[in-house]
Amino acid sequence: MTNKRSLAKAISKQTRQWVHGYVIPLWTEEGEEDRFAIDCGTLYDNEDTSLEVHEVFPATICRHTGHSKGIYEGDNVKHSSGTTGHVVWSESYLRWVVKTPDNRLSEFYEFMEWELRGGNIYDDQVIHGLIDI
Repeated sequence: MTNKRSLAKAISKQTRQWVHGYVIPLWTEEGEEDRFAIDCGTLYDNEDTSLEVHEVFPATICRHTGHSKGIYEGDNVKHSSGTTGHVVWSESYLRWVVKTPDNRLSEFYEFMEWELRGGNIYDDQVIHGLIDI
C-alpha cells in the first residue's frame, strides 16, 4: 500500500463550504461510520506547517482530475462543442470521463477544450436533500 496523498475537495461540516486539500482519515470507534477531514495546511520551505483541517461530509469527497484548470470529480463542465456534463471516474476505461445529462460518457483529456461551468453534482444533491449535511 502506498502512502501517496492526492488533492481533493469536499464540503466542510464546520463551514458548509467547499474546502481543498488532502484527505485524512479521522479516528473512529469500532462500529462508527468512517470520518474524514481535508487538510488545507500549507508547507513552507523551512518545514513549518500551517494547519487548517476541516472535518468533511464523506459523500462529498471529490478527487482532483489532474486537469490544469482545477477540475475535480463531480464538477460540471462544458466542452467548446456545447457538450455538457459532470466529471466521473470510469472503472471500465480506467480514466476520467464526462457523464452527459443523457448518461453517455464523453472523453475527458487535458488537451481537450473543457471548461468549468459552475457547480458540482454534490451541490445539487445537498440542495435537494439527497445528501444530509
